Amino acid sequence: MSQQRLRRQRVLRLYSIDVVGPLASLEPEGYVGHDATVGQTLPDWYVRNCDQMRLSLERLIEGEDEMADLLRDAVLRGRKLRSCLALQMREWCNWPLVSERQSELTEGLARIELLHAASCVLDDIIDGDLVRRGLPSFHARHGLAGGILTSLHMLVIALRTQTETAAHDGQTPVARRIRRPVDVATLLWRATHDTVIGEAWDTFLFQRNQGPVTGQLLWSYLGKTTPAFAVAHELVAVCTGRSDEERARTRTYGEMLGALYQVANDHNDWFRVEATARGTENDDVLITLSVPLILLLREQPRNAELIGKTVRRAQARDVLRLMSDFRIEQQSESLLSEMNDRALAAFPAGQAPSELVDFLRQIQTRWFWSYSYAAG
Repeated sequence: MSQQRLRRQRVLRLYSIDVVGPLASLEPEGYVGHDATVGQTLPDWYVRNCDQMRLSLERLIEGEDEMADLLRDAVLRGRKLRSCLALQMREWCNWPLVSERQSELTEGLARIELLHAASCVLDDIIDGDLVRRGLPSFHARHGLAGGILTSLHMLVIALRTQTETAAHDGQTPVARRIRRPVDVATLLWRATHDTVIGEAWDTFLFQRNQGPVTGQLLWSYLGKTTPAFAVAHELVAVCTGRSDEERARTRTYGEMLGALYQVANDHNDWFRVEATARGTENDDVLITLSVPLILLLREQPRNAELIGKTVRRAQARDVLRLMSDFRIEQQSESLLSEMNDRALAAFPAGQAPSELVDFLRQIQTRWFWSYSYAAG
């Protein structure tokens, strides 16, 4: 039995996931790794920051009683990319952080990760995806109601300004005020608001009956991903006392990272990762926007009628034939390269460090998008 399959079984046992039906025979090794990307590992700085964020998330979750296990399953196995990159940016920029604001920063970043986890669960429900990164998606394990309610609970935790600790030994519950500057609370609210709007663009909610696709559609669609990246990085600037100008530069840098991340995600989903990585060929799926689809719509606006339709996954992949006629894969590659250059150019402290250059190259590979949540 392969190491990846053994690892997957250990993860499923760890989280008491009872997988039945078609998902029981899911084989991650069918799409993990290819040629030059085989054997890649995440950099030490990333692993270190990821461990720190898991501890911060656990502190937010530990008092949630009945919901705690569901929350852990939803958020603790993710890659924490937004918060890890934000923490590392502070080190790369050599921005000092006083001890009094350390917990404020890590807690704020943990709340952003909760927001992101909630959006992932809801995104899988909307798209009809039963698999995420080689493992059954959250609602496939816990049901539709479990997915919706856990997502709402994560959003509540991310945005609340007061929490209650559970009673112990018969004591009365004590309200604990989380003291956060209005600046930080506003950033968290903005990230949530903008992410919801971006997800609505993703499902074509605003575009129906509005005529031809315009260039603005790409950035509206990327709005489902860029807010959390932008706010995570701006939060670092706030907690380290940077100027308004530095805050603005840092936010732009985060937005460019988020744009690159989403373009890389979509490019790999369409052109590099096997279709079965997100479920079986017979699943009913909702066709939502993606960067390759937006590029196709620019060439043939009439194909906008595809967006919002529920079809078999096999039919959705047939769109690849249309993309081939218009060289969409090559256009997507060019856009990916452009977003990479924009992100590096936006680094707030001048010349981007070599560690960042290497990491951005890594997240564009099939390997990065194919490994399961068990790895990161």
